[in-house]
Parts: sequence; structure tokens; C-alpha cells
Amino acid sequence: MHFPRKSERAFEWNFNTLLQLLSILVMLLGGWTIWVNLRRDVVELQEWKTNLIVETKERRGQIEANFARVSTQASTLDERLDAQEAAVGRLSDRVSAAEARSAEFAQTLRELQSSINQQSGDLKVILAWIEEQRRHEETRK
Repeated sequence: MHFPRKSERAFEWNFNTLLQLLSILVMLLGGWTIWVNLRRDVVELQEWKTNLIVETKERRGQIEANFARVSTQASTLDERLDAQEAAVGRLSDRVSAAEARSAEFAQTLRELQSSINQQSGDLKVILAWIEEQRRHEETRK
């Protein structure tokens, strides 16, 4: 078995040296590529974040405008509903008053009919008495 001899030169270019230099260059190139891609991704994410914030603010403005519009419509509908409820209440009172007057009128009609029936009976009695008196006077004559 032979041991390798030490060369007289301090530095030699052999296959291992070239392979190690090539490996270092490939690693540096890979690291640079990764750094560039990472930097580009960070920039794209920052742009996306900025755009998202802007879109969110715009959308929030639209939502607030829609909410204000819906709130206005709801308050208008509430006012209209209150007005309609008041009108229904007034109409209900008027109907109740009309029903009460109708009941009073019906009672008055019943009393009037009773009174007319009573007077009719009285008139029949009076007519019968007058007829009897007339017959009685005719028989006297």
C-alpha cells in the first residue's frame, strides 16, 4: 500500500476542488434565486394586502351607505306604520261609535214599535167603544 505523496505545490486544481467550487457556485446561485423569489413574494403579498385594505375600505363604505339607506327606509316605514296604526285606531273608534249608535237606534225602534203597537191596541179599543156608542145611539133613536 502506498501513501499519496505530498505535492510540491501548495495548491492543486483537481477534480474534487472543481467539484467543490461548482457546488459552492450552485448553492450561491440557488440561495440568490430563493432570495429573489422570496423578495418577489413578499412584495406581491404587500401589494395584495394594500389592495385588500383599499377594497375593504371601499366595500365598508358601500355597506355603510346601504345600511344608512336601509335605516332610512326602515324609519320611513315605521313612521308610515305608525300613521296607519293611528288611522286604524281612529277608524276603529268611529266604527265602535257607529255600532253604539246603531244599537241605540235599534233599541229606539223597538221601543217605538212597542209604543205603536200599544197605541194601535188603544185605538182599536177606542174605535170599538165609539162604534158601540154609535150603535147605542142609533138604537135609541
